[in-house]
Amino acid sequence: MSWKELEALLPHISIVSIVFFGLISRILDYLKHKNTVKLVMKLLVADPNIDKELLKSITQPTTPPFSDFRRGTVLIAMSGACLLFAQNMMDPEYKQALQGLSAFPGLIGLTYIIFYSFSKNNSEIKS
Repeated sequence: MSWKELEALLPHISIVSIVFFGLISRILDYLKHKNTVKLVMKLLVADPNIDKELLKSITQPTTPPFSDFRRGTVLIAMSGACLLFAQNMMDPEYKQALQGLSAFPGLIGLTYIIFYSFSKNNSEIKS
């Protein structure tokens, strides 16, 4: 397969991969929600007079303390990978377009890291 053919398939491959990873994310969210509902139902069957605060704490989603930092670094790494891929493009139009598109995840990742630093500073002030 030549570069021209691969470059022609690039938009289709990117759309399919975005849809695929979106579906995987939704399926994992659904399974997590389903397990939470099963746990709450088991608790209610075992003890109908269970504390409402306990149920509320089980059903509320929790985020790990470094989640913003992790998301930011993953997005910056994706941006770097897209930039490296763009450097190997033969056609200058595709090369510039992919370089511009790779800036978006990098900037979003940088924003996540900035949010992480703000949340870290706020938690130090509260303590």
